[in-house]
Amino acid sequence: MQAQCTLINFLVTRDGLEDQLLAAVVAKERPDLEELKVAEAKVTEVKINEARENYRTAAQRASLLYFVIDDLNKINPIYQFSLKAFHVTFEKAIQRSVPADDVKERVLNLTDEITYSVFVYITRGLFERDKLIFTAQVAFQVLAEMEQFKNLDSDIEGSANRWKKIVESEAPEKEKLPQEWKNKGPMEKLCMMRCMRPDRMTYAVSGFVEEKLGAKYVEGRSMEFAKSYEESSPSIPIFFILSPGVDPLKDVEALGKKLGFTIDNGKFHNVSLGQGQEIVAEQALDEAAADGHWVILQDTLEMCSKESEFKCILFALCYFHAVVAERRKFGAQGWNRAYPFNNGDLTISVYVLYNYLEANPKVPWDDLRYLFGEIMYGGHITDDWDRKLCRTYLEEYIRNEMLDGELLLAPGFPIPPNSDYK
Repeated sequence: MQAQCTLINFLVTRDGLEDQLLAAVVAKERPDLEELKVAEAKVTEVKINEARENYRTAAQRASLLYFVIDDLNKINPIYQFSLKAFHVTFEKAIQRSVPADDVKERVLNLTDEITYSVFVYITRGLFERDKLIFTAQVAFQVLAEMEQFKNLDSDIEGSANRWKKIVESEAPEKEKLPQEWKNKGPMEKLCMMRCMRPDRMTYAVSGFVEEKLGAKYVEGRSMEFAKSYEESSPSIPIFFILSPGVDPLKDVEALGKKLGFTIDNGKFHNVSLGQGQEIVAEQALDEAAADGHWVILQDTLEMCSKESEFKCILFALCYFHAVVAERRKFGAQGWNRAYPFNNGDLTISVYVLYNYLEANPKVPWDDLRYLFGEIMYGGHITDDWDRKLCRTYLEEYIRNEMLDGELLLAPGFPIPPNSDYK
């Protein structure tokens, strides 16, 4: 008996995608070429292909961008972008690009608009800390050039004082490099900056992107909900993944009012998800689907059943987070080693606090201190004395006396009593 199996790899390649996108852009720009291809002889087909090749630069840029986007999931698994969605953005960019009679100018306009449209579309869905990484990758791929760093070590040794001045500068990325190194390209200067002053790479990369792609790629700007709405459809919902303190509801309501979708006229449904709200949400969705209404579903963290304990410990936990983060500013006097404490540690600790209070009849003080000090924050710590300091803070800030109002987080600074914001 014999069995045979053939495996076919359907993954898109850069060259294959480039050809697909070239066909798409030519179909938009020169629909007459396809008609000629059918009507004319093979001699004319050569000229037709030459005309198509004029637009390859735009297709190459688009293909390059897609594969940069496809790698974003290596930064965060949540970053998943479909090829179909990319095609939509690509075609809308072609429609928005500035017209030009000259083919070369038109292709430049197409390339620029495709690049910027994809940039805006993708960065809208990235966390703030990852936007510069994506933009830099685009710039790196566009340049894709490197030179040798031969004799750099000997030049640094021979001009130690000049190099030391640059390394110790407050803004070394703005300084001119000594000797012939000042004539190096921006990519090479970035590589040297990464070796000498990694703490200034954010500023150096921003300057690099601004120089190569333009200031509009690094300017801080708020994302307009109206722009996102233009790219949605009745079958494409919009998801808001929010940072603490961010509330897009006002923007949604403002656009809804402008377009005639309000709670007062019954065309706008606002449902806060929680226990027992599934039926309400389904009814709102069914009505909206039938009558063309808007529905916003808000995922909320329900209030803890031990509200007083939760608020009290939460306040102390936030204070603890501020203290451990602030100590980093004092270098080795704050912590023996540098630790990447961040808001994510606090956020996860809050969820742990909520779950443990809900699951236990009494506050599990020892468990909470262990989880915060040994896992959530302690997971970053590698020095024994630093770990001991972290545990000491938690033993002082998170204990039973805090519930009676007898605990001072600092001299004259007690934990505030349980109350509602009015």
